[in-house]
Amino acid sequence: MRKVKIFSDSDTNNGLDERINEWIEENGVELLDVRVTYDVNKEYGFMVATATVIYIDKSEG
Repeated sequence: MRKVKIFSDSDTNNGLDERINEWIEENGVELLDVRVTYDVNKEYGFMVATATVIYIDKSEG
């Protein structure tokens, strides 16, 4: 069964992709797709990245 996990970070220089990869390895899941959107915080003017990770749990298969 497909599952979804959301990651969000305003500081993408510290590796949002590394956080996702680490989470995948720690949880033993299989990555199916990642969609990333960027939004500007209008009040403070910084970017916010939101990654939608679609995966399956290997232990359920």
